Amino acid sequence: MATNLLVTGSHGGDDPHVESKHDALMHAAMLGRGGYILKTRNWTMKPTAKDANNITIPAWDLVVEGRQIYIAAPTDVNIQSGSQGQKRRDLIVARYALNSGTGVETVTLEAIKGKPSAVTPADPGIETGSIIGGAIVSDLPLCRVNLDGITITSIDTLVNVMQPLEDVWDSLPHCGLINTNTGRNGMVTADNPFRTTDGVFVLCQLCPNGMPDAAGKLFEAFFWDMTDSRLRFRIRRADNHEWVNDPQPVRVYWVAFKQQS
Repeated sequence: MATNLLVTGSHGGDDPHVESKHDALMHAAMLGRGGYILKTRNWTMKPTAKDANNITIPAWDLVVEGRQIYIAAPTDVNIQSGSQGQKRRDLIVARYALNSGTGVETVTLEAIKGKPSAVTPADPGIETGSIIGGAIVSDLPLCRVNLDGITITSIDTLVNVMQPLEDVWDSLPHCGLINTNTGRNGMVTADNPFRTTDGVFVLCQLCPNGMPDAAGKLFEAFFWDMTDSRLRFRIRRADNHEWVNDPQPVRVYWVAFKQQS
C-alpha cells in the first residue's frame, strides 16, 4: 500500500499524524523564514529597562521560522551589572530548543552577555542555526541592551513587525480598464478599491491615447473626482478641449495608489 502523504486530512483511526513541523512549514511559506513581531498585541511597545539589571519584554506575539511564540504578559529578563569604565552590549533573545530525546520543543527568553570593552563593544555571539534546517537550538534576537559603566544608555529593538495582509493590500497599486459608453456628461466610473479617499492618487489614460470616434474626433481622459465607493473620469475633446456631452464608447485604463502613513 502506498504511503499516505496528506497532512491536512484524516488518516482514520486514533493515530495522530499532524506535527508542529507541518504547521511551521506552512506558516514559514506564507510569512517567510525570518523572525517577526505579529501585529496582534502590543506590537508598538518597546523593551524597557525596569532597573539596572532587568529588561522588560512586552507581551508580544512572535513568529520565527513559522513557529508562533506567545508572551502572555510583560516579562523581565535579568542581565548582569555593568562595570565602571567599561561599555557592553547584551542581547535578549527568544531561544528555541528541541530536546532530541523527548521531542519537546521550548522557547525561553534569555540574556546573552557581551564582552566588556573600554572603546567599542560588540554584540555577543548567538545560536544562528535554522530550525527548519534541523538546528536544535536557535536564537531570535529581540533587543540589544547598551551599557556604559553601570548605566543602561539605550535599548535597540532588533525584531521587525510583520505587516498583515490587510496592510499589504493598501500598499499595492490597483488598476483597471473601463470599457463602456460615457454618460451624457462625458463621465465613466470605476469602483474605488481602497474604500477611502484618504491618501489616494489616481492616474488614467485612454487606450489608445487620443482615440478617435467614427467621425475622426480625438478624445482624452481626465481623473475627475472620487468618493469612498467610486472613482470618476471625464472625457474631453482633444482638438477643441470641450467636454463630451453625448454618449461615446471609450476604453479608459486607470491606476490608483494609496500613500502609506
